[in-house]
Amino acid sequence: MLNFLFNNHCDVPQKLQAKELKSKQLTFIPFSSTRKRSLVANTLDEETVRIIVKGAPEFILNCCTAVMDGNCESGDFGEENATAQYEKITEVISSAADDMYLKPITYAYKDMAVSDFEALKSENNDFEKEEHRQCLESELTYVATFYLQDGLRDSVHDASDELFMAGINSRIISGDYEATVLKVSKAIGLKEEGNESEAMSGSRFREIVTPLVKKVDQGERYSWTFVSDEARRTFKDQIKEQINVIYRANPEDKHMFVACMQEFNTKCAFMGESLNDTLALSEAKIGFAMGQDGCAAAKAHSDIIILNDNYCSIRDAVRWGRNIIDNIRRFAQFQLTVNFSCILIVFLGSVSFGSSPFNIIQLLWINLIMDVLAAIALATEAPAPVIRAERVKNKDPVLDSFMWRQINS
Repeated sequence: MLNFLFNNHCDVPQKLQAKELKSKQLTFIPFSSTRKRSLVANTLDEETVRIIVKGAPEFILNCCTAVMDGNCESGDFGEENATAQYEKITEVISSAADDMYLKPITYAYKDMAVSDFEALKSENNDFEKEEHRQCLESELTYVATFYLQDGLRDSVHDASDELFMAGINSRIISGDYEATVLKVSKAIGLKEEGNESEAMSGSRFREIVTPLVKKVDQGERYSWTFVSDEARRTFKDQIKEQINVIYRANPEDKHMFVACMQEFNTKCAFMGESLNDTLALSEAKIGFAMGQDGCAAAKAHSDIIILNDNYCSIRDAVRWGRNIIDNIRRFAQFQLTVNFSCILIVFLGSVSFGSSPFNIIQLLWINLIMDVLAAIALATEAPAPVIRAERVKNKDPVLDSFMWRQINS
């Protein structure tokens, strides 16, 4: 339909294509999880270079000194109303992100002469390092903020509640915008309204945790460990028992968080989909990767691939996982009960009467009918609709004291 409209009513595609062919790309700085923005510099004409920056609004707005109005005319913020303009734009972006689970992407630009651009490029080592790029990302004109809609499934809240009742705490560590992450966390019950202590920015997390940990080389990769017992207690008091949500986190934050949580002998699982999640997926006890939207690197570093990209599948995995140990215990309890009973009857009968109460055929029937078939039925029983609340630890025996009492009785 768009091709039909364009081809028959206007020559917009042709104009855009011709303009693109005339322009020349001079510099391209790709998006990174640390910078949260990308930059491209193209020739607008023979004398002008246009620099376009897009990315996280809080990073780009700080570099803007002007704003484009509805008539495509730019006007300076002005010294008196610069703060008010900045706060107004930030408020609009946050309110939109909070209302509809929208992820904001801000665009800004500036024009400069080709000669000035080439001079800056030679003076700043071709903009290879971050400090060299600041001259390009200053005095920008704010254009607009666009949004990517990423809706929340209706069943996520119930799945999160079921996992919590089963003894599994869910946390969000995301690189997305603050308002978007907080909206999602409130919707699934991870953060209560007005409780600011349960959320933290990635920069604040690094400020607290970096002095508490040190890198540990593990050959092809590295991990993190606490520098002292006091650092461990500090992390437990300020992060582990307080924070459920971390926004604007980079890959190092995710990796550090997972490694620190596992220092407390916690079975930490991590769910991710992008290249930024590979470190945390490798570090986690169980790594879940998205089967549809996840990148190849995330899948390669994960232990389980979720084919339908649904958070509720983790709940189902926990249900079936805990059902396995339940079935093993049912199987073992039944087997021991039948065999102990049979051995006891044979022993007492042999002592009392001088011969076994059962002949060989009867013993075979006991093993085939009473033992094997019933044990197979118990071992293949489906899980209950609700996740079993009790968790099994690594040191827990297969047969606990209650099961031994049942066997002996």
